[in-house]
Amino acid sequence: MQIGILSSTLIGPGSSKPALELQDLVDLPERVRGGYVVIGNFDGVHLGHRHIVQRASNLAKMDSAKLIAITFDPHPRSFLEPHQTLLPLTDQDEKAYLLRKAGVDEVIVLNFDSSLSSQPAKDFVEGVLVKQFEARGIVASRNFRFGLNRAGDAAQLASIGPGLGLVVELIPPQVDYDTDEPISSTAVRAKLALGEVKSANRMLGRRWTFEGEIVHGDKRGRELGFPTANIATGFGSSLCFGIYAVRVLVDDIVADGVACYGTRPQFDDGAPRLEVHILNFSGDLYGKQMIVEFVAFLRPERTFVSVDALKDQIGRDCALAKSYIGSDVEASTFDTDFAHILTPR
Repeated sequence: MQIGILSSTLIGPGSSKPALELQDLVDLPERVRGGYVVIGNFDGVHLGHRHIVQRASNLAKMDSAKLIAITFDPHPRSFLEPHQTLLPLTDQDEKAYLLRKAGVDEVIVLNFDSSLSSQPAKDFVEGVLVKQFEARGIVASRNFRFGLNRAGDAAQLASIGPGLGLVVELIPPQVDYDTDEPISSTAVRAKLALGEVKSANRMLGRRWTFEGEIVHGDKRGRELGFPTANIATGFGSSLCFGIYAVRVLVDDIVADGVACYGTRPQFDDGAPRLEVHILNFSGDLYGKQMIVEFVAFLRPERTFVSVDALKDQIGRDCALAKSYIGSDVEASTFDTDFAHILTPR
């Protein structure tokens, strides 16, 4: 099936509840005090994150407590290295939804600024986790790092936590079942930078998606007989240039497609742009939000001996994309109701 209507039913009660964004901890609500916590950027909410959350959720339930996820905005790497392009694996809405779906009760977003970034690890545990959140316990990966210059680690957390009345449980990092490579957001980004979409999706436990506004392009795709919906991304070269099999969600319609991310070397070799040709679809989409779900990498971007040769190749790309999408065993994000919360806000 190439085109269908997405159900609007959300998974689980309260699963679309937005995260609580805090500039400071002065007015921390009572409902987020006295629970178990998990801490991290949780970008992508990959299988490793979900394993930690599920274990922490079990502990919290046994102690009749809530599970609180503490995360940050902006991403610490974006704050500390502002000139480096960081490929986003989730936005805050997706992150909050996926964390709740995994077992979190409340999602807290702390403003990551110079004050927070300069806080030593021990001060963070004492001042934030124990004093402000009144946390009963924390579950973290054994490779957990935190605090000023990421000097704090899991061993330090396990050492100082119990003396402050904090239960600390450390669990080994999850690994990719196909390669035995440790699963991390950094590893997922590295896979996407190489065009290894299947590996990235396997680590995420779902297909990677990106949401953006459809903008006017140069209409060249229409002239070639393959009209495209164009999205400005800001990815730079952090996503591999090339052709992808994708699915899209726009106006509650799910459809298959072929996407090109790159600089269009056949024509202008300009700034990187995401262009999506939606199969078996026609209509005016300008100004609408679209979510693109990446299924597979088909080939690198390249030049051709002629425009006709390029058109022939695009036709083959479309056929190959249909084949990949039809045979892919990974569950589509759009086949659950996850994507409904990402429709235009």
